[in-house]
Amino acid sequence: MKRVPRFAHEAMATVFEIFVAGREEAYAGQAARAAFGEIDRLERLFSRFDPASEISR
Repeated sequence: MKRVPRFAHEAMATVFEIFVAGREEAYAGQAARAAFGEIDRLERLFSRFDPASEISR
């Protein structure tokens, strides 16, 4: 059985894990980084602990 790449990233005071099934692990890594980038973007917008966030203004 083929191994499914696992990627982890800490944001919003928790750890997000993404498993990406595909033929190329490099592409899976790009997809995971894009997803984590979106999580980070949302955290910057909606964090009540960041005085510069949209929700804190």
